Amino acid sequence: MIRSAVSKIAVIRDGAAGSVHRHRRAGDIIQCYFAAARADFESGPFTVAEKLGFRAAERLHHSAAEIDDAFFAELKQNFTDPQIIELIATAAAFELFPRFVDALRIPITPNPSNV
Repeated sequence: MIRSAVSKIAVIRDGAAGSVHRHRRAGDIIQCYFAAARADFESGPFTVAEKLGFRAAERLHHSAAEIDDAFFAELKQNFTDPQIIELIATAAAFELFPRFVDALRIPITPNPSNV
């Protein structure tokens, strides 16, 4: 579940190519998640929980207000409270990092294959 949220966030954020490169070493399964996140994940090879994780990441990316009461109730039906906290914390952290780095004008680490 968390891996699916991380994959979706990496794809929807600017600079997702760097995230893909960093995760490429983790194996082909991560690439499957990235490919599906770019496509229509709803019809991809994911469990109900993973698809819900993708939806949560997408909603949080647009606005925290999109995690409305109805969607939160759906999360509660599928996950424990600690799982919901982990999902939202992970998604929120991935939203924070690019904004933090961009605002502070921290240079992007070059892709080793381009050096």
